[in-house]
Amino acid sequence: MLTAIAIALALPTMAAAQATWPQFRGPGGLGLAPDKVDVPIPFDLKKHVQWKVETPTGHSSPIVAGDRIFLSAYEKDDLLMLAYSRRTGKELWRQSVKVQGEEKAQHTSVCPAMPTACTDGKRVYFYFGGYGLIACDVEGKIAWKKKFRVPSHQFGTANSLVLVDGAIILNRDGARERAVLAIECKDGSVRWKIRRLPYILSYSTPFVWKNAKRTELVMSGTGKVDSYDPKTGKLLWQVKNVAIFVCPTPIGDLDRLYFAAWTTGNSHGLPMLESMFGKVKFTKEETKNPRALLKKFDKNKNGRIEHDELHACRAKDCFEYADRNESGAWELREIAGFVRDMGAPGRNICIAIKAGGEGDVTNTHVEWEYKRGLPYVASPLLHNGRLYLVKSGGLVTCLDPKTGKAHFRQKRLDDHSEYYASPIGVGDHVFVLSYEGTFYTLAASDKFQIVKAVDFGERLHATPAVLEDQIIVRSDRHLWAIGKPRQN
Repeated sequence: MLTAIAIALALPTMAAAQATWPQFRGPGGLGLAPDKVDVPIPFDLKKHVQWKVETPTGHSSPIVAGDRIFLSAYEKDDLLMLAYSRRTGKELWRQSVKVQGEEKAQHTSVCPAMPTACTDGKRVYFYFGGYGLIACDVEGKIAWKKKFRVPSHQFGTANSLVLVDGAIILNRDGARERAVLAIECKDGSVRWKIRRLPYILSYSTPFVWKNAKRTELVMSGTGKVDSYDPKTGKLLWQVKNVAIFVCPTPIGDLDRLYFAAWTTGNSHGLPMLESMFGKVKFTKEETKNPRALLKKFDKNKNGRIEHDELHACRAKDCFEYADRNESGAWELREIAGFVRDMGAPGRNICIAIKAGGEGDVTNTHVEWEYKRGLPYVASPLLHNGRLYLVKSGGLVTCLDPKTGKAHFRQKRLDDHSEYYASPIGVGDHVFVLSYEGTFYTLAASDKFQIVKAVDFGERLHATPAVLEDQIIVRSDRHLWAIGKPRQN
């Protein structure tokens, strides 16, 4: 369990104005609400909505500096930077830049405004794959802009920004230059740049790990977890043979770093089919034979699987990604990848890495492994001495972070959709949000317990911010402040 001192050590340097939820997953990227919050748990949308305002489209998570909430969004060819009042929800200012290049979108959830901004309390730093970096002061005046070439991600740009020692850390895996950069907050110049040419793709946000031995910058990428010196960019250590395609961000305490990721590239057979098609039941033959799988979904008997032949599920959402020859349908050779091991390097795994390593520590510093209930997008949560994993389909696992032994395994939530938002720890509770709009409050306990489920009626991609007397939630079309009724 992280002590108050350990959490304080993990916070990034901030200006005197104090950013209270300064980046993706809040202070230190830990996904933990401050100890002294006064929010209703559980809450009710009829009683506890302080305000609700309509927002432009975007999937970035809200961040907060003092009395202001910041979001990114888009409208047509405009990439938007927005500020709202925490007190009233009123839009305070907006800035925009024009899209410089179109990103690939082989999934229905992809949009041009997915990375979460970060703030040092004086400025707010925004990142768009279709443009680059923009720095604004908290009043909305643009301080500087830095354009980057549009990455070639199949699913857009989703990795968020973090700050360390006056620099913005930017993950450019998947871009042509394949690099991680430290960008000076003051003027946008490059402090250092690490070339990562073997790293084809990752959507993971960097994690600044302040452990008992030193401060490290941890990046997960194509089959590896890397740690760098945040001052120089020097590689400190590396763990190999993890997932080839990484979305979740690692988490850590004073003693260990925890990495967990699942990807279709390292899966096949029944686990792959359950992930892609949800609650559909498959015969043993269908999990091994692509011809049997094709027959199952080929309703018009034309020897192909077409988009309209699929029910609502991940397979339908990312239909274009599996349609490698862009024929408009899945053919037998494309379906084969669902049921046969295609030999992609790496493996789906959750691991605990001991602090203090040097060089290749794959065989020396990995203290335990766990292989079930792994998250696809949602980052792991370390809260009250427990490690939580949220798997697509609504499966929650709770592990002992010291041993990797499960308190409970893959307990099912009623909402079986995707889980893109990362869980947040709040006192004796854990918040878990589904793509289809269910906001779960769970007990932070060795036993699985749903305290309450609230349906927002809109999709929830973003991770909420929790501070003082508010839970700030971004849904598809609105920004919400959830809290106790205020006295006017």
